[in-house]
Amino acid sequence: MSHSIHSNSALILIVDDDRFTRLMLRHIIEKEGNRVEEVENGEQCLATYAQLQPDMVLLDAMMPEMDGFTCCRKLQALMGSDRTPILMITGLDDQTSVDRAFEAGAVDYVTKPIHAPVLRRRVRRLLEASWAEKALRKSEKQYRSVVENLKEVIFQMNAERQLTFLNPAWTEITGFSVPESIGKRFVDFIHPDDRHNHDAHFHYLLQSYSVNALQVNEAKLAGEELTPQTPDCCYQVRYLSKNGTVAYIEVYARLLLNENGTLRGISGTLNDITERKQAEEELQRQNQILQQELNQAADYVRSLLPRPLTESVVTIEQQFVPSLQLGGDAFDYYWLDSEHLVMYLLDVAGHGVKSALLSVSVLNILRSQSLTNTNFYQPSAVLTALNTIFQMGDTGDDYFTIWYGVYNRTNRTLVYACAGHPPALLLADASTPIQRLEAKSIPIGMLPEADFDEDLCEIKPDSTLYLFSDGVYEIHQANGEIWGLNAFSEVLEIASSSANNTLTQVFNHIQSLGYKGILSDDFSLLKIRLS
Repeated sequence: MSHSIHSNSALILIVDDDRFTRLMLRHIIEKEGNRVEEVENGEQCLATYAQLQPDMVLLDAMMPEMDGFTCCRKLQALMGSDRTPILMITGLDDQTSVDRAFEAGAVDYVTKPIHAPVLRRRVRRLLEASWAEKALRKSEKQYRSVVENLKEVIFQMNAERQLTFLNPAWTEITGFSVPESIGKRFVDFIHPDDRHNHDAHFHYLLQSYSVNALQVNEAKLAGEELTPQTPDCCYQVRYLSKNGTVAYIEVYARLLLNENGTLRGISGTLNDITERKQAEEELQRQNQILQQELNQAADYVRSLLPRPLTESVVTIEQQFVPSLQLGGDAFDYYWLDSEHLVMYLLDVAGHGVKSALLSVSVLNILRSQSLTNTNFYQPSAVLTALNTIFQMGDTGDDYFTIWYGVYNRTNRTLVYACAGHPPALLLADASTPIQRLEAKSIPIGMLPEADFDEDLCEIKPDSTLYLFSDGVYEIHQANGEIWGLNAFSEVLEIASSSANNTLTQVFNHIQSLGYKGILSDDFSLLKIRLS
């Protein structure tokens, strides 16, 4: 049993294959006084859940090997009758993904980039609901006390779908008294245009029950024992209050079965989500107004990026394709003097105006060399100075990764450092394996005392260096798998053997791998030829 019934400190299991995301989630959750256990994949999640029985699971939807939807379904099987809340974290904000999350057993979802205040409210609400459910099981006395004071509606109805029980929250939400509502059909309170949706979910419950009952009977005839399953569903509809206003509720419904497995009725909870729906509609309206301004902002960001460079000793090509949203990628290259070429590429967390503004700020600071007392020939010093200026705030999403290098054309050396960024890839010749120029570090802004190491490598004549953001290889394919860095490296090696290869051809190939040809992140790729 969870310790949270006796303490406000909950144990929350974080499941995400990205270490930096786990670090950010831990920072947000522990700030609320909760304890955290973290794992990086679905198998570890199942094992840790069975061992620790956490109060809540924060589950990333898109993970390699076992995705979050599959893991969620397997968690449901482990839970049995104990419904530990699962909050799905996804970068996909489409209705299909949301439906998949609820069908798999998640009770709510948030989208990336994660906003700390939103996540804290969701976690707090789900924990409180979970604790309330556990408290209901302790005793009838506690049950009555909790039910009378809950802000969400608890309902029960018979097999004819007539209401047989409602707590006082029903009156607070709908305006109808409990006595005048008992005996009426629940569907009568639903908005006429949404009754079909409501009936479809209840039909699913009854159909699932019938199929399961048939399977149980067939197993019994075969001399086998099969435990009856209790299906449930979650959906949103509009309802009509007593004063005639239209509002939104979220319904969680579950079949009630007798001890012999026969149908007794349906029970569940209702939550008024009108404010949330209104906020979503207002946000949609504002987004339409802002879309033109966002497009103009995207054009401005692109105008700041450098043009391709063609010189006798260095040629630089670029392929920059922003995602559907205003993104946070930026890059630059220029000569510090006649001998030293600086090159860097950065990726700000998230999308939108805030990320773009941060990337532009970093770009301007580095281009103007306005970091006080900083040696711009020394990559580690540059990253340390940036980390001093840009520290992550309470929202937890204003950080960025960067790869920064300085090439000396006289002695043909490259000194570099990176902060949580993908490695640069160096291709010398056909006989030399591709080399990853990387360093273990965390993004700029996460920890004020972070250290950044730098390294040096020799550059052979006619070598090619590739700089890029993770958007070029973290491609969600139609089969649900993520393409990955190794596959991207192979594509570059193959392309380098072709005399007429271009970055556009590389981009077209990678774009074709994505689900419906859509890239979920900025595509930033630099090809630097060092003659």
